[in-house]
This record gives sequence, structure tokens and C-alpha cells, in this order.
Amino acid sequence: SLVPVQAARASHTGIRRPLEPSKEEKDDEFTARWTEFFRTAEDRHEIQRGLNNLWAYDLIPATDVLAAALGKCREYNDFALACRVMDGLKLVCQSDEQFGHYKDALSPILEELGVSESDSFQAY
Repeated sequence: SLVPVQAARASHTGIRRPLEPSKEEKDDEFTARWTEFFRTAEDRHEIQRGLNNLWAYDLIPATDVLAAALGKCREYNDFALACRVMDGLKLVCQSDEQFGHYKDALSPILEELGVSESDSFQAY
């Protein structure tokens, strides 16, 4: 017999973790939840799903969250997904100066990913 699509997806990834908070969260709880989400992401699709949801909030995530997402990109050796993280950050920052501060804070992990100012992120 045919398996419904939802059942097939659930069996593929196990238990799906909720992305939305169930109550009003404080900033540090939000940061901890999203940092843990990216640190335990099971595959690239889950990272992409998390990024889509994260960018939907009307805020700029803490550097811990972004570092966790970039770290998982490094684990999967996915340069394109790391660029997507930085593209999303560039879009939500209110100024080039603000983006520069985030880029400076994330520079150790960007260097680990092999991203240098002179080649990969010239547009930034």
C-alpha cells in the first residue's frame, strides 16, 4: 500500500522538531533554541528549513546562532549554504556598518570555511 507523503517524511527524518516557540521567549532563550537547532541539524535540508524560518523573524540573529549555522555548513562542506547565511544576514542588517560588525565577529569561522574578503564575498 502507498504511504502518505507526511508519514514518509516523518519516517525519513524521525521526529520533526518544532521551529516555532510555544510561549513568549526571552532573547537568550531564543538564541539558545536556534543555536541548538543548527548544532543538531541532521542534514542540509533541515539547515535550509531553519534558515528560512529564522529569516522570517523581524530581527537579526545573535552571532552564536549564525556561528552554529556556519559551523554546520562547514561540517557538511557546503560553501553555497554558508554564502546563503551571509546573504540573509546582509539583507536583514540595517547598514553596511552593522553588517561589518557581524562579519568581524564571524571572521574566525569564515576563515575556517575558506572564505576570504578578496575572493568569495567581494559583493559584501
